[in-house]
Amino acid sequence: MTLMVAAPLSPALTSVRFGLMTAAAHVEGRRTAVILRGEADSSATVALADVLSWVTAWRSDDVVVDLAELTFIDAAAVGVLAECRRLLEHDGRRMTLRSPSKLAVRLLRKSALADRIEAAGGEAQPA
Repeated sequence: MTLMVAAPLSPALTSVRFGLMTAAAHVEGRRTAVILRGEADSSATVALADVLSWVTAWRSDDVVVDLAELTFIDAAAVGVLAECRRLLEHDGRRMTLRSPSKLAVRLLRKSALADRIEAAGGEAQPA
């Protein structure tokens, strides 16, 4: 699946649904927020990668990935998040992860992404 973007940037950037997951991106202050809903399993990783690739390519700000409405996440989806982090850091930008479930926190720890989990004040908390 390839995400096609035909319009210039606007506050409502993009949304894509694939299988049981929906990913939507919008401007949130000085960062771009990507809200994930549903199940981020291996069948949804292409859609997740498309949205995150679009955000990293077309935006120049930091990225927050909101996991609050995610009911499931697997290692393949966490791998996509890790790659997004690597690309953003290469560009001098940051990715934070908001409101992960307990399952997601366990996977994030195994993937060295626990330090990207956002604390209540909006900054990444120590691992």
